[in-house]
Amino acid sequence: MFSYILRRLLFDVVPAIAVVAVVAFALIHLTPGDPAIVMLGEEARPEQVEALKAQLGLNDPIPVQFGHWLSRVAHGDLGQSIFLHQSVFEGITNSLPVTLELTMFALTIAIVLGVSAGIAAALSRGRVLDKAVMLIAMLGISMPGFYLALLMTFFVGVKLGWLPIAVSVSFSEDPLGNLRDMTMPALVLGFIEAAFISRVTRSSMLDIRSVDFVRTARAKGAPETRVVLVHMLRNALVPIVSTIAILASLLMGGAIIVETIFGVPGMGKLVMSAVMSRDYPVLQGVVLVVAGIYIFINLTADVLCALVDHRIRFN
Repeated sequence: MFSYILRRLLFDVVPAIAVVAVVAFALIHLTPGDPAIVMLGEEARPEQVEALKAQLGLNDPIPVQFGHWLSRVAHGDLGQSIFLHQSVFEGITNSLPVTLELTMFALTIAIVLGVSAGIAAALSRGRVLDKAVMLIAMLGISMPGFYLALLMTFFVGVKLGWLPIAVSVSFSEDPLGNLRDMTMPALVLGFIEAAFISRVTRSSMLDIRSVDFVRTARAKGAPETRVVLVHMLRNALVPIVSTIAILASLLMGGAIIVETIFGVPGMGKLVMSAVMSRDYPVLQGVVLVVAGIYIFINLTADVLCALVDHRIRFN
């Protein structure tokens, strides 16, 4: 296993991080005109523009700028935010835990709902339950996340008053209150991802349902629960785990939009503030951190697939 992970790190992770680093660095140079004037605005005084250029090293040749920036990033220095008046690292560390909490909450909902619905649909293939699950899944896949968020805000939050429509307390202040506040945005994200998981789970379970070892287990008198959970689900896990890994990565992007709608003080708020104020150092740091999380999730998913399926070898 160690050699497999090492090869993945050398031949997949390192090149991917290198590409991400180039893209993140290029963000500040892709804007038309002078980046310092773009960030500060046309009304900025010349001395302010020159000070920002000196701070960001924009007066140096681009290869020199990239080398200095890469050296700082390697030492954990993501630069200084132009408008937040704090380091980029501090801004991300204040926002990232909130987004990770929302993502994990939504992913838990998606896995529980998606896998359960997919198994139920596969076991009742062609019957009413199967058709109902697939209809709901199709609605979940087709509905944009922001639209579902607005619908739930109006009906569940405003009309019925079942759940709060904004996050008012942090997890450290009031864990139960924070989870209550996070429930609606997590349900929005989780429902959409559960739709994908349920379809993949159903398809994988149907592929396994009629193979020899499942029929043999039933012929030996194994309880149906054991047949479903041990013999069928375990052998259907590889595509399910791969799908969950992809969706976990996509949840980070979807969380940014949902956070903005529900006022969650996470990465979404940080990114929107950076975009509106043209704070490129923050955007560069966010791109690096989010891409690193994506890469880590995909590597973890590959290792988990090999662990749950004995047919896959670490070679």
